[in-house]
Amino acid sequence: MTRALSLVQVYIQTALKDLENEAHNTKVANAAAINVFLYAKFEAEAGTIFNLTKEISQRGESHEEYNELLLDCMRTYFATRYKLLAPHIYKNSEESAKDQTEIIQFTRLNLLFYKNLCKQEYKLFYKFFNTGEDTVVEWLGELCSFLYDTVRQRVIRETDINLLCELTSMLLDYKKEEDGDSLSVGSAPLEAELEEEEIDFFELFKPVLQDIQSRLLFRVQAFVEQEIVRHVPKEQDLYGLSNRRGHKRVKSTSSELQGTREFDPENLFKDWYPPMRKAVSLLSQIYQLISSTIFDDLAHRIVHECLGSLQAAHTLAVSRIGKLEADLFLIKHLLLLRQQIMEFDIEYIPAEVQFDFSGLAEVFELVKTEGVSLNTSHLLNLAKIGVPKVVNNMFDAKEELYAKLRNAVHDVTEEAVKSVVGSISTGTIDVEKVVEQTRKLREDASKEIPRLRKVMEGYIEDSRTVDILVDSVQDLVIQAYEKYYDQVVAEARKTGASLEGVMEVEGLVAWFGEVNGRLRLEREGEDEI
Repeated sequence: MTRALSLVQVYIQTALKDLENEAHNTKVANAAAINVFLYAKFEAEAGTIFNLTKEISQRGESHEEYNELLLDCMRTYFATRYKLLAPHIYKNSEESAKDQTEIIQFTRLNLLFYKNLCKQEYKLFYKFFNTGEDTVVEWLGELCSFLYDTVRQRVIRETDINLLCELTSMLLDYKKEEDGDSLSVGSAPLEAELEEEEIDFFELFKPVLQDIQSRLLFRVQAFVEQEIVRHVPKEQDLYGLSNRRGHKRVKSTSSELQGTREFDPENLFKDWYPPMRKAVSLLSQIYQLISSTIFDDLAHRIVHECLGSLQAAHTLAVSRIGKLEADLFLIKHLLLLRQQIMEFDIEYIPAEVQFDFSGLAEVFELVKTEGVSLNTSHLLNLAKIGVPKVVNNMFDAKEELYAKLRNAVHDVTEEAVKSVVGSISTGTIDVEKVVEQTRKLREDASKEIPRLRKVMEGYIEDSRTVDILVDSVQDLVIQAYEKYYDQVVAEARKTGASLEGVMEVEGLVAWFGEVNGRLRLEREGEDEI
């Protein structure tokens, strides 16, 4: 049996060699004729060879030596096909290298060329063999190595993040949905079943996708460094949110915020602080274009840097528009940022350990300025400075964002309360002036609370959030008055002074209820108008 199958193997290899020689000796004038010869001539000889390879494969299922004979036949087949296809693949690569069209069209044309090539080779293979799925897939991957090199040369020079995102999306479209119709690896598909969907082009083109994603990540990191980390806040970055500054506030619908990746952030988010606008736009572009693990890590870092930039803008805003509005500016953006990152479903990221080698620079500077001393203490000091430090970086964007939001809300309510409780914050208690001070407190509250609400509404669109902030201010005012009232009572007991006409804490609470009722009616009237 071994001798017989060996003779069959020699016959098959000889037949394939004859086809190769005939192809090399035949001169054809055009691409159509080349295509006909490469496939029609092989198909004409395929029937006889298929019957022979089938005989070997049937006996090779339980016999390693016979199976090796079949693999030798496949190797000869692939070597023959490669020698015939290589000139045409090289020609396509050379023409692609000269192609100056934009990268999307360039990549699409190359993918189409190799997709058609792989489909033809896949079908032709099963005209010669009834098994060998793994082998033919590996062979198609070798053919596509030219595709990988051709596209990579353009990808590594591409700087446009939008184009890289579009390329990534185009490659991801090749991802197959798993269903029960696809054939398992190692099966023997019938000729009629050899359809396009049986070739997993997503896996076949995966190296191209990985090159594009790597380039995309590199450009994203460079963009974050340039546009967010290095952004220096300017005064014009602070305006555009407050109605009092003459800018009409435009509300964005949820459908606009959750639209396609290709939107114009300059118009949709025009009132946002520039680095945050760019951060959200960037996250929207790359979302679902890279692996979830990498996206989560990148998103945490982008949000972290965005929060740092917002804090720098807040510092500038304090000196330009005052503490209260600077806090509202910060709260506005933190709320917007929280709303946006919730759409991305960012997962928690564990602590990352890094090594800080900055001490080496300090060592070099000391050596440069002080020279090198052989003194033991001096050498130990240099060694201690130069030892790399272990740095634990914990980037949890959500926790960091929520912490900053809580602090900002605390700051804005504390700042707002100061404008209301000035009359009872003198530090000393004069019972004779208590009635006048409490009257002044109500007078200030009746003016400041509506003013504060109007200022808050200029920055924060959500009326419920404004209500919460105003209620927090009122609660703090009541707490301040409760403390003041206790001090007044204690002083009155000490001096025997009368508390007639002094408003109790419950009275102030009821008064705030009446004020809020009037304000609510006024707002409802304005909304109807």
